[in-house]
Amino acid sequence: NELNLDSAGAYYSIDQSTHYLVYKMRIFWRDHQSVEIVGLGNSRMQAGFYASKLEHALNMATVPCDIFMSHYIFKNYLLTQAPNLKYLLVSLDFDLWDQKEGNSFKDNFGSAPGFAYDANHDFWQKGLYDGFYEAVQNSIVDVDANMELTEQLNGFGFISVENASGWGKPEVLNGMWELESDMPQKNYERFLDILKMAKEHNIYVIGVIFPMNPRYASTKYYGRHGMNRYSAENFIERIKKLDNDEKYFVLMDENKMGKHDYDDSMASDSDHLNEKGAEQLINRIKAVLEKISK
Repeated sequence: NELNLDSAGAYYSIDQSTHYLVYKMRIFWRDHQSVEIVGLGNSRMQAGFYASKLEHALNMATVPCDIFMSHYIFKNYLLTQAPNLKYLLVSLDFDLWDQKEGNSFKDNFGSAPGFAYDANHDFWQKGLYDGFYEAVQNSIVDVDANMELTEQLNGFGFISVENASGWGKPEVLNGMWELESDMPQKNYERFLDILKMAKEHNIYVIGVIFPMNPRYASTKYYGRHGMNRYSAENFIERIKKLDNDEKYFVLMDENKMGKHDYDDSMASDSDHLNEKGAEQLINRIKAVLEKISK
């Protein structure tokens, strides 16, 4: 079978809104046979999951990323091409559960032919064509020192303490959009489908609620992208119940509606950790993984 070198591994296009996924696909194909732990989510996961501190772990977060995008990567790439996957970290960002399916695909895929090429070949379930790995590594990327560091750190988007500005003021970009919308429920249902697929493959899902500015507690809003605090609490209660009922699911609520122990020195801004915050979180993730693996 002949590899189309114009399409194979060609994950970059100029019309993508960011190029995170281009780099993540490179490290994915580099490590897909051996990877055991993968983090999926948006910039909170990107800056918060210090994958290189674990063995066989990748931070596959991309920006923007919603639950539909995480579902797509899990179903089509991880379940088909990561035979040793044991643990999946999924970022739970309730204030971003206004997204409709497809928004994030367009931003991440752009017109890059590589994603369509994978889909047209059924995500290589019958095996990769000769020369595929070389094509991925040789394909065009935006040469970017930050992303090269990210690649070395297995996908972790390192934000140094020097470049961080603490929690600051609790910035709110959107209002209580969810009161008029059925999208949060649809996002939740897509998350449940991730759990179902993971369970069928004996993969543990760790749902991570990343810490945000504790000062959101003195507003009506859950986080940077709005949502009424009651609406978010309602979802957290449902997800806590899943944690009790499902063997293959663990909730890590590191935000605790603002009552967390990530201080100003650990924050990059209102809803992202810096390297110090990510170090605290990775130690807790290690403890959860140890507990599960017993």
